[in-house]
Amino acid sequence: MAWRLSPLAARMRLARELRGRGFLVRWHAYEFLLYRRGPVGVLILEPSRGEAELLCRADAPLGEVERDVREALERAAPGTALRVRVVG
Repeated sequence: MAWRLSPLAARMRLARELRGRGFLVRWHAYEFLLYRRGPVGVLILEPSRGEAELLCRADAPLGEVERDVREALERAAPGTALRVRVVG
């Protein structure tokens, strides 16, 4: 069974949702580089697990970034699990 964010159209919708929440997004396949007044993190989709992982920079506003990414994921693919880690 294909995971709901595997199709290109679904990932394009996720990119639109993220942009609508103020992120500048650069993505390649299943990695989304997220920027807001500079880099804030990387969102990695894991289709085989039905999950996503947000690697957020230590100097980024974690609560705000996490909230906005969760909202975007919920709109693009309801029920997607999100793991969050702070790096650097």
